[in-house]
Amino acid sequence: MRIHTSDKLYDIPSESAKTLFELVSALPGVTLHTPCGGHGKCGKCICAVLGESALTSAETSFLDGVDSASVLARCGVPAELHTSASLRYLCLCPADGITDVYLPAADELTGAVFSETVAAVSPVVTFKNITLTLPTLEKPTDTLENLRTALGCGADIPFSAVCRVSKELQRGVTDFTVLTCGNRVIDVTTAPGTYAFLAVDIGTTTVALSLRDMQTGAELCGDVFGNPQRSCGGDVIARMSRAASGDAELLTTSIRTALAEHTAKLCRRAGIDKNQILYTSVAGNSVMEHLYAGLDTAPIAVSPFFMQTKFGMELRADDRLCGAADFMNPDGLVYLAPLAASYVGGDITVGLAYILEKYPEIKGKNVLFMDLGTNGELCVIADGKYYFAATAAGPALEGAEIEMGMSATPGAVYKVKANAETGGFDVKVVGDGEATGICGSGIIDAAAEAVRAGRIAPTGSICEDFDELEDWSFFETPADMFDDAEPRDYDRDLFDALESCTDADDDCIYFTETVKLTGKDIRAVQTAKAAIAAGIKVLLRTAGITADDLEAVYLAGSFGGGIDVNSAAEIGIIPRTCVERGIVQAAGNTSLAGAAAYMYDDAVRTSLQEIMTNARYTELSSDKGFTDAYVSGMMF
Repeated sequence: MRIHTSDKLYDIPSESAKTLFELVSALPGVTLHTPCGGHGKCGKCICAVLGESALTSAETSFLDGVDSASVLARCGVPAELHTSASLRYLCLCPADGITDVYLPAADELTGAVFSETVAAVSPVVTFKNITLTLPTLEKPTDTLENLRTALGCGADIPFSAVCRVSKELQRGVTDFTVLTCGNRVIDVTTAPGTYAFLAVDIGTTTVALSLRDMQTGAELCGDVFGNPQRSCGGDVIARMSRAASGDAELLTTSIRTALAEHTAKLCRRAGIDKNQILYTSVAGNSVMEHLYAGLDTAPIAVSPFFMQTKFGMELRADDRLCGAADFMNPDGLVYLAPLAASYVGGDITVGLAYILEKYPEIKGKNVLFMDLGTNGELCVIADGKYYFAATAAGPALEGAEIEMGMSATPGAVYKVKANAETGGFDVKVVGDGEATGICGSGIIDAAAEAVRAGRIAPTGSICEDFDELEDWSFFETPADMFDDAEPRDYDRDLFDALESCTDADDDCIYFTETVKLTGKDIRAVQTAKAAIAAGIKVLLRTAGITADDLEAVYLAGSFGGGIDVNSAAEIGIIPRTCVERGIVQAAGNTSLAGAAAYMYDDAVRTSLQEIMTNARYTELSSDKGFTDAYVSGMMF
């Protein structure tokens, strides 16, 4: 069988595979978009094939309404083969009978690189000049002792550096420059050159890289790409399941291979060698860091949800937990950001440390910090304590569980506004071309505008009768369970103007001629936003404050930093009072920024230590008030 990608051709045996997914997911360097982990539930792993194989019933259902010509073009099928090619789904299509598989071109993801210049530079790696003693017959000092004596400490010195120094001593050279991090020596050289640091944010959906000049902190270049582990599921639960079923090594290898490939590209763009990268700082949620390190995630998946390690440590690049020798100096160091809890990862801890130093005026104030992505990680700061929690926001808000959901790439609707005059919705599309789908920020806008117009009722159902909006009989105990709910004032003219966009029979609302949200999509948004809203409510209660007491709110993450805060408040993701008081601010990819800042700013490193010392974690699944808050949060 031949597997065609945008830049490679694989010719592989297929006798032992049951489905195309089994074959393709095992190929090195191939990234698949399969949010459900290959279980035939999301309908995202579409491809084009040649061969004789009957469609399954599930494939027939998914293919209803799909633009065949567009998919064939995206898959790179030659024009002369369009009539003989058919569209299939990797996890549903049997491998038997298929001769060729054409995969869609990988999306060129955007918006997750954070390239802010570092103001205060106190690099974690420093230079120290030393003079060694030449060995003599009377005193043939060994090189390792010679180095330790000159450094004045029991330094951890890689033996590769000892060997290089020995050769120089044989040539009579005694003056050296030592690159150290604490008591660890990374390199000993006679001619210091240009060195670099690498910041890495391993997100569940995307991975962002920032290559930095070691001494100035300036970004040399950056990159962002889809996490190749997506082929094993769109969320951490799916990936832990795959790891437990025997694919743990695949998950680890895929992310390390991708990092090596993309870092090599950055090095070529920057004109440096990988050995000039002396330090790498890695941040990610708890599961992403465990999978990167090749550690078992099974304890995280079930109660009592414990971890093998909280990380927060430096390891040599060639340590088995790093596997970084392929993309940086093998004697360099890799820092794995500390985890606050099983589902509160290094992405939020370093991101929060970065925020506290970037906005020093918020110290001592009540602050809500939200890192919204596939996982919703939350922190409320009050009285010098850091109250953390994690919610299962799921990939819906990033488009993975949405029928027409996609990344923020050309063709994605990212902005939506109801227009009573035209009787439709005004949209903005990435790339200003034809709308082919909708990304996370567009999903929030679309839901908010439909809710505001009454086309989505408070219960989440699609509404065609204005009078139904006044029916609140579904509240059995409104004062108790739905403490925040109160009837909206709807605009009848706006409701009527959007009549042509609403199709209750097909259970969907159209925002363009082709892009829509279905009833199933709306329910996915409901559950995601309810989990986030309930998590915030529980944390505020735990910290002993209310939303009115908050003095600053920061939305982080490539998704969290891109949404319209008014739309988020409209559907209940964030407290409306915070938006009305103007205290909500998009913070961008603070995970990547924090990973970089850790390498350059001693104040950030100090803040991170303080955060970890004063961290308090609330397990929402066992919190008595979470269920009621979640049910209340389901309402629009």
